[in-house]
Amino acid sequence: MWRTKDGYFVSSNFARDPKLIREETSGFDPSDMSSSMNARHARADEMVQRAKGTIDVEMAEDFLADHFDSFEKKAQADERSLCGHVDASSRGVKQWDWEAYNPGGAVQGKGHRQQDGGEHELRGAGRTSVRSGFCGG
Repeated sequence: MWRTKDGYFVSSNFARDPKLIREETSGFDPSDMSSSMNARHARADEMVQRAKGTIDVEMAEDFLADHFDSFEKKAQADERSLCGHVDASSRGVKQWDWEAYNPGGAVQGKGHRQQDGGEHELRGAGRTSVRSGFCGG
């Protein structure tokens, strides 16, 4: 168990404990900063450290909507941004066997509708993406 009385914890679907990583997470390399979970961990840590002591609910919501790729060092909604736009990534997330443009991540809570003409629309985190292949169309 990890504890703190005056610090913070961040999480982005990564294992933190070296023993757990060794025993339970095949394919996860904690030193690979290009991986979704490590890049999001670095960004979350950076944002929380900068705002420590001033974080409120609205700021936390802003963190979750962040579109900065800490590996590429640029604003870009993809699997490495805190918002977790795997749906916008040509790389997918190999550790989870998610192929390119998989509609998953922090944005996986999406609305769906089928439009006239048979096209499907997925909405999440203020973005619209049409991915008919994931909707059976």
